[in-house]
Amino acid sequence: FSTQVMLPGTESWEHLVTQAAPMRCCSQRVLALGKSCPMCLGPQTASREMCYDILAIKPAMVVETNLTIGWGERSGLQKLSPWWTLSVAARHPDLNNILGEVAVQLLSLYMCTIGGERISCKVMWGKNGRRVYSYFENQPRTDKDWLMFGKPVQLPQ
Repeated sequence: FSTQVMLPGTESWEHLVTQAAPMRCCSQRVLALGKSCPMCLGPQTASREMCYDILAIKPAMVVETNLTIGWGERSGLQKLSPWWTLSVAARHPDLNNILGEVAVQLLSLYMCTIGGERISCKVMWGKNGRRVYSYFENQPRTDKDWLMFGKPVQLPQ
């Protein structure tokens, strides 16, 4: 799956969480992630719009996440912060249908440390809508997981 996401530099973390999963509560850990992780500040610290080409891949469950990250880096792709995971969810509220899946989890591979734990966030699409969750670095992967990479796109001046 690939898409392009462009965001103005003015959205707050809380607003983006709401856009990613409207009318669905998320954990306090997800809200803390936005306040504690510098990478979750995302484009709100930028003075102009940012745009990324986003690539989400669904690796075999037996493939370790580190091997997938290595492949992405060798391919010139970046791990993207949770900010971009939420942005994809806001732009594609029906991602599970686009991918022909009943349930999909899109994971940010960028980890932040909060309270001594390495965590990030994921968005899950299912028959009851979308939800935003936190997940731990060593949490086992499932057959519903899609891992997200990106590459910056130069915007016209």
